Amino acid sequence: MCGIVGFVGNVKAKEVIVHGLKKLEYRGYDSAGIALNIDNDIKVYKAKGKMENLEGVLEGKELDSNIGIGHTRWATHGEPSDVNAHPHSSESGDIVIVHNGIIENYLDIKKGLKAKKIVSETDTEIVAHKLNENYNGDLLDTLKRTIDEVRGTYALVVMHKEVKDEIVLAKKGSPIIIGTSEEGNIIASDIPAVLKYTNKIYILEDGEYARVTKDEVQIFDKKLKLIKRDYIEVDMDEKTAEKDGFDHFMIKEIHEQAKVIEKIVNTKKLEKVKTNIKRYNKIYFVACGTAHYAGLIGKSILDRNTNAAVFAEVASEFRYNEPKIDRKTLLVVTSQSGETADTLAAVRMAKEKGARVLSFINVVGSTIARESDEVIYTMAGPEIAVASTKAYTSQVMTMILTFSKMFGKAVDVVNESKELMMKFDNVLDIEGYVKQLSNKYKDVDRAFFLGRGMDYNLAKEAALKLKEVTYLSSEAYPAGELKHGPIALIDDNTLVVGIMTDERLYEKTISNLKEVKARGAKVLAIINDRNDLVLDVADDVIYIPKSQGEFNAVLANVPSQLFAYHMAVAKELDVDMPRNLAKSVTVE
Repeated sequence: MCGIVGFVGNVKAKEVIVHGLKKLEYRGYDSAGIALNIDNDIKVYKAKGKMENLEGVLEGKELDSNIGIGHTRWATHGEPSDVNAHPHSSESGDIVIVHNGIIENYLDIKKGLKAKKIVSETDTEIVAHKLNENYNGDLLDTLKRTIDEVRGTYALVVMHKEVKDEIVLAKKGSPIIIGTSEEGNIIASDIPAVLKYTNKIYILEDGEYARVTKDEVQIFDKKLKLIKRDYIEVDMDEKTAEKDGFDHFMIKEIHEQAKVIEKIVNTKKLEKVKTNIKRYNKIYFVACGTAHYAGLIGKSILDRNTNAAVFAEVASEFRYNEPKIDRKTLLVVTSQSGETADTLAAVRMAKEKGARVLSFINVVGSTIARESDEVIYTMAGPEIAVASTKAYTSQVMTMILTFSKMFGKAVDVVNESKELMMKFDNVLDIEGYVKQLSNKYKDVDRAFFLGRGMDYNLAKEAALKLKEVTYLSSEAYPAGELKHGPIALIDDNTLVVGIMTDERLYEKTISNLKEVKARGAKVLAIINDRNDLVLDVADDVIYIPKSQGEFNAVLANVPSQLFAYHMAVAKELDVDMPRNLAKSVTVE
């Protein structure tokens, strides 16, 4: 969740760390902080709120140091505040740490501490005090002995004021990487933080430790035995994580989707799929949030093309529902980051029971990708806006192409995909009209998204997108279910959006829209057929080009993305960093 950056090298650490934290602010923006070792004395600066507040605190300070650590926070333990912001120091001030994850037994550790002055409400500060008590002159060994007492998840990065040329770190359950460059070595919780300096990356596995100096990166196993590991070169540069003239990352990423589709089609049509889906009698799609809604589209494909029992569940509930898993079970997981904690836990449980794991992941080398039996990369590129757009499209498109190969329909799907790229541009051409609608409806009290069949799955993602960026009460319902309770909420300041791309269900959904219209609701329809029936019930209509099957799930989603974006802009909200949200959820 949180953003971590550490640096030791030949240039000023402050510039490298601040730059990296700004690139990672989408991972957490409740508060930010930086610690620098200056002449064997650690200086810590923090600020509640976004990185611009920390930059204000640092303005005018020279801070001549070549080693430091920094953090942008998404709060778990303790409210957002200067005091609760990372880095956290030991009582003596000798040790300073930043942390991503949750220390589950921090209260037990706290009871036994000798430290008398605990200033924050966080679990992280407790670890700083414990490290100080355990310090024996060897910072890495001290970290190892402290971790032996810890239960929970962590990417933990540590500095000591007397060790001015090294940073040590430990990893379990939260991502951490190390970039190596001529300027020095950079520790980070995500790749965009290091791309200005390098694309050469070391990836730590769970249970591993590292010692980082300006000249060397050493990686150790859980017994502190040195591991020989080569860096990987990521196919990414810093420009891909810039706005390129757009006002926000979200709208830039909406517009990038056609190029993402083209890249997927040109690459995936040549890739072989190892998983033989016919071997499995039970298939689970497991993911969180938007990735779960993309999985629902995958489920609909398999429902029609296999004899297997196919299920889709949110990852946070999957383990507790006692799923029946064995060697005849296929787990299909979807994650943009490849680090989603609940999804990773589902993967590990399924593998323990003998299931095969097929994953659709965006980030190369991520934990879920490494632990899956087969990974299909979705190739969305960096997605910076917290509200996912192009990641969803890439997940759906990659599933469509992957499953079409399994059922011998690849040629037809590739041809339809090429037409889809042109249709996508046609949908983007109506952005001005969608913006007008967003301004028209920006003051409604609530919104309902209705659909039947696959359109109901699209309604779920559309409702989530509007909710995320506008803070509007926004829910999705099967069109026929609204009258079984939720219709009580309908009044003349309610917006109902009907999504209708399935001609078989068109007239039934029209009937449901008439029910809400009769009770005063404002009605907006998204359809792919110029059927005059909709004009009798809808106040406004968004037309999209007709497509085949699940390709409608790609096209029909774009107006919903544009509508949510422009409504948030009209309400003058922070589109890219909605309150209380973070891009990568690495805690349960």
